[in-house]
Amino acid sequence: FLLGGARRAGGLRTFDEVLEAALGPWARALTVWSVVITCFLTLVANSLLLRQLAAPLASQFVLGRPMARSEQVLLGSCLVLAVVPLTFMTTLNSLRHVSLLSVTSVVGLVGVLAYEGLSCPAPPESLTSNQSAVVVTGAPAPPAAADVISALPVFVCIFICSFSALPLDTELRKPSRRRMTTMVVGAFSIAFALYAVAGLAGIAYGRCTEQPVTSNVLAMFPKGDGLASLLRLLLSVVLLLSLPLICLPCRNMIHQLLHGCRLWCCSPVRSALSRLSP
Repeated sequence: FLLGGARRAGGLRTFDEVLEAALGPWARALTVWSVVITCFLTLVANSLLLRQLAAPLASQFVLGRPMARSEQVLLGSCLVLAVVPLTFMTTLNSLRHVSLLSVTSVVGLVGVLAYEGLSCPAPPESLTSNQSAVVVTGAPAPPAAADVISALPVFVCIFICSFSALPLDTELRKPSRRRMTTMVVGAFSIAFALYAVAGLAGIAYGRCTEQPVTSNVLAMFPKGDGLASLLRLLLSVVLLLSLPLICLPCRNMIHQLLHGCRLWCCSPVRSALSRLSP
């Protein structure tokens, strides 16, 4: 909200312009580099995850056999190339249909997961009574330093959407503080509800099948399960359609970076020519 107010007051359009006006050119350069690195690494991670999700689907429904590593790489490359034309879009408004389809896939993913958790039969009473008799003593072990470091990229990816907040504010019809606030609150509320339903459904399914709930909910489903394959398909669609949305701020910041490098390289030449001119 503060960045949106600063943008309207100063007539600025992007995240790095606001930070340059507030802190100076070094803040803009740092912001550009951080956005480029974060978005690029997120694109790489999503591409790898997409390949890992699509390979079992292709093996089960298309080939009928396990895929070799080269075939998995080829499949992932073909899927990424399929959405390359969408990366040439220059505004978020031009990608609104892609965003709508991605959100629809997320809602379907959460709906299937909730159905799987609610429709799972309850375990026998003898097993639940035996499990309730087990008493866990001692405090849980603290997480290792490596686990904390490996979890940092997950938290970083959550804030990628903040890079598109100001461009989204500029592309609103009749932009105002009230409309931006309503949109942000609505988006966060929907995301919170989806995360809560998915988490509760995963916990319910883990308790029903008497297995520990892992961070990867798909790992709890047996191989060949039809609903699990549907979950992998929906998640693959979400990851595939997220690539153009992540590529947009990354490309814009690369343009800013190249423009800044050109000015930095050309300024000594211009100053030398101005001295030589009569």
